[in-house]
Amino acid sequence: MYSISPILKPYRMRGSQNDEVFAKVIDIKYDVKPPRLVTLKLSVIDRETNEQTNAHFSVRYHDVENVVDFIILRQLYDLSVSREWKVGDEFQSIIDDKWWFGTIQCLKESTPFSYFQCFDVLWANGDSELLSPWDLEPINEQNLPQNRSESVPITHQERLALNLSKEEEWPECGKPDECLRIVNGLVRIMEFAQAEDFAAPVDLNKHPVYGMMISYPMDLSTIKSRVENHFYRRVEAIKFDIKFIELNAQHFNEPGSEIVKKAKIVCALTTRFIEDEQCYDPMPIYLDVISHSDDFDEPVATEDSKDDDRDEEYREVRRSSRRKRRVSFQI
Repeated sequence: MYSISPILKPYRMRGSQNDEVFAKVIDIKYDVKPPRLVTLKLSVIDRETNEQTNAHFSVRYHDVENVVDFIILRQLYDLSVSREWKVGDEFQSIIDDKWWFGTIQCLKESTPFSYFQCFDVLWANGDSELLSPWDLEPINEQNLPQNRSESVPITHQERLALNLSKEEEWPECGKPDECLRIVNGLVRIMEFAQAEDFAAPVDLNKHPVYGMMISYPMDLSTIKSRVENHFYRRVEAIKFDIKFIELNAQHFNEPGSEIVKKAKIVCALTTRFIEDEQCYDPMPIYLDVISHSDDFDEPVATEDSKDDDRDEEYREVRRSSRRKRRVSFQI
């Protein structure tokens, strides 16, 4: 579907003897194409010092079934490698929201050595497969099937334990209490008239073009559900999603329109509520934001100037796109 140049494949960093690259996500871009693409810009981290280097590369991918995880959270990588799995160890692994059970048969040899799919495992049902350390979890003796060739559903507590959040990324009250505060606040915010258009996902039956124009749809109910399920590993990630409510409204609607103004108000309100760790009722913030609602007005251009602006914007997007294509995968 898309041509790929061999020189753009960063399977091994130049000068590196390792197949594994440690990196930090420094930018995320979503593209609406057939299929929908996500581009991660990654800054390489020195394995010894953990400091960012001047090297960087980009990875473009889209969500399809049966693709092995090749971008691994550093915390998960460190934890799984530290377990020092050995031949003969039994494990459990998640497939389709259920635990399945197996045994490590042998360690695959490779030069240079890589943990990626380094274990040849035998599932309890007799099938064999290659897995990586981050695919394996120690067996929970409290949640086992009568026959290990069968599966058992993941419990809520097990799911929470798999979310590797850092305590310092959350207020002193802790992640569970903060998530509860934010959820209750979102429920209240969704009742406000200004938030009505953003309380639920856009109905694609009514607005089919929306799905092709908006690369990362977002709404308050989706954010609320993610907070309830402890999807976010840090508070900043919640604010990241909130910002897309405003960005999407600006992209899909006319500049200066009422719905764009509402989106700005809702995002400002929600962000301020989240940032105020002592706030449990968003109403005072809402009243303050509404009292300054004129600040969210945008100047409305004439039709001629709109056309000129859009032509210039189109040209700039094209220029920017060409620049990005030239540099996106350079190390």
